[in-house]
Amino acid sequence: MILSQKFAQSGIFAGLLLTTVLVAADVRPVPSPQSGDDGWRWTANGWEHIKTWDQPPRPYPSPAALRTVLLAKEYQGPRYDFHPAALALLQLGVATMAFVVRPPRVLREE
Repeated sequence: MILSQKFAQSGIFAGLLLTTVLVAADVRPVPSPQSGDDGWRWTANGWEHIKTWDQPPRPYPSPAALRTVLLAKEYQGPRYDFHPAALALLQLGVATMAFVVRPPRVLREE
């Protein structure tokens, strides 16, 4: 191999290795701890802000709004749901066919 190709390959390898290490280490700035209470509490209804505790509960949606949601659920048009494994096999097949149609150039050491 030519010396510059070795350096290029080792540079690419080092970049991929560094990227893998940074992703695995999850290097993100740590948020500073808040000084004080922000007013959020976990209740039986989920996360709630304490300012809303003295307010009346929100009203239920109107029947017209509910009917719109039901109409959307009643739609019986065609659906195209595929299993993820079928999509992976399709990608594998397309990639294989691409290599058959255009085989990669082979670098030979001389």
